[in-house]
Amino acid sequence: MAHKRKANRRILLMMIDAIISMCCAVISYFVIGTVGQECTGMMVGCIIAYLPVCVLVAMVLAKGYRTSLKKTNVYDFFRYAKALAIGIVLYLSIDLVMRYSLLVVCKLFAIVLAFVCMMIARIIYYSMNVRADNNGRIAIQSSVEYLEELNLVNSKDEVADSDDREQQDKIKIQSVNKNRNDNKKKVKHSKVKKTRQEKKLERLEKKRRKKMNKRAYVSNKEHARPLDIESLFTENAYKQVTLERDACEYFSDKTVLITGAAGTIGSNLYKQMLNLDVKRIVGVDIYENALYELERSVEKIESKSKKFYEVASVRDQKKMNEIFAKYRPDIVFHAAAHKHVPLMEKNPEEAVKNNVFGTFTCAKLADIYNVNKFILISTDKAHKPISAMGATKRIGEMIMQYMAGKSRTKYISLRFCNIIASNASVVPLMCREIEAGGPVSVTDKRAFRYFVSKADAIDYLINMAVKIEQSNIYVLGVDRPTSIKELAHRMIKAYGYTPNGEIKVKYTGMRLGERLYEELVPDGALPYRDNVYMIGQDKLNRKAFHKKLELLNVATKENDKDNIRRIMADIVEDYNYKYVNIGNNNEYEVLETEEEFDIEEAIV
Repeated sequence: MAHKRKANRRILLMMIDAIISMCCAVISYFVIGTVGQECTGMMVGCIIAYLPVCVLVAMVLAKGYRTSLKKTNVYDFFRYAKALAIGIVLYLSIDLVMRYSLLVVCKLFAIVLAFVCMMIARIIYYSMNVRADNNGRIAIQSSVEYLEELNLVNSKDEVADSDDREQQDKIKIQSVNKNRNDNKKKVKHSKVKKTRQEKKLERLEKKRRKKMNKRAYVSNKEHARPLDIESLFTENAYKQVTLERDACEYFSDKTVLITGAAGTIGSNLYKQMLNLDVKRIVGVDIYENALYELERSVEKIESKSKKFYEVASVRDQKKMNEIFAKYRPDIVFHAAAHKHVPLMEKNPEEAVKNNVFGTFTCAKLADIYNVNKFILISTDKAHKPISAMGATKRIGEMIMQYMAGKSRTKYISLRFCNIIASNASVVPLMCREIEAGGPVSVTDKRAFRYFVSKADAIDYLINMAVKIEQSNIYVLGVDRPTSIKELAHRMIKAYGYTPNGEIKVKYTGMRLGERLYEELVPDGALPYRDNVYMIGQDKLNRKAFHKKLELLNVATKENDKDNIRRIMADIVEDYNYKYVNIGNNNEYEVLETEEEFDIEEAIV
């Protein structure tokens, strides 16, 4: 019976559409006017014959009358209009090709008018719910309000397809208090088509799920855990550094201060110090949110250490002086620095403020407050630097040498290569790009970098703090560099995708200040112990060095980028600011200058 009622409703709807079409044809005739010599009866007959056919074709192309019986809204208006346009083209093309006449205009006007009337009637009808109450009074309310009273057993379509009110009352249950705007948003959201990117991500996700157990995930009966990212680096598949046995005893009565404590090295070092039960541990960082996250992350670590946190910049001499005076540290790990090469290349004054004078401030305070060891976290980019960041780190090493010549404090520089998965480094960047569907960015297919795990880096730091008694530069050797191209391929495979298949690799070209490869252990470095090398330094003219730092300070305050680079080039002999990286082939262009720069005659 229900199917019969639906069929009868469809027939009735088609008849009503036909009547509307004829009425619109007559209205069109009176609006457009006479057609000259043509017979009025013939014109009306043609319109009556054309209109139902055009409307029926439009409905069929727009999913048929079965769909049109359901709710029709503004979004359906455009869908039906598109289908109607196809009908107009099909059935009026012959008349338009043969000749233009007033009859054609009349037909076109009638069709459009009929379409508008049909759509308006449907939208008005389906936007309200009409029913009679127990007293026979007619109640009209919006369909959204009516749906608020229904908790549908299956779906809203079940109610829309139901013909009689009794069947709808059977599935009505206790009202659920849902916000009217939420219902509208849900209806609107269901109509939004998925973008191409979303469809692509869905396809990639399905393929990834099929392959994850074989490649990137190790399964057990209850759950699957991600493969350790450090295993993607062949030279770091095993632990290279072993923590000294007497490290716990060495730090048990020490107060340790860490600048840049919220960074990758600083935060991991802070946690390891808690495991060693140092007497007191002080974390200093300018970024309060990151410092707060560090505080929360170490709450569950069981330790006898007293934990302290200070929000401060190493540039602020007064604030740093208060911190040193308050805690009187025995060992300082200076990890605060600007490290991003392209950004510092554009902002050398910021690199100088933080990496040079921030280091100088902390180093002088270490001497004033009789710190036992001051350990600078340096980088392999300080060797023969071609970037402003590398030059500032090299000057920081020279500050260590400068301070060691007049202080009892041991000033030690420890060079690091790239830390695997450090903040804003290549590995997290590749992860985000793969999860977004690619492409994965690689600067150059010939680029190589040295990498060390976080665990090795932290244990290396602690071992050096325990064993080293001589001020110098030290570097942790790594067996071999990693190809950035191969790293990208391994990362893609670890996610279960195919390199240059599902996920593309994009070569962007070398950026300012970057090399194809870094030299980790320079020529002439002497083996120290356990894959650690000691790098010799030339004798430093302390008076001249101090004078150049004063000139650099003036240029920095004046924000004179060119003068900053010139002075740094005079301080660091291997740094030539005139060399500018020009892109993909890793060649360099020498910028011409009118005259040689003389540090003694610098205008600052």
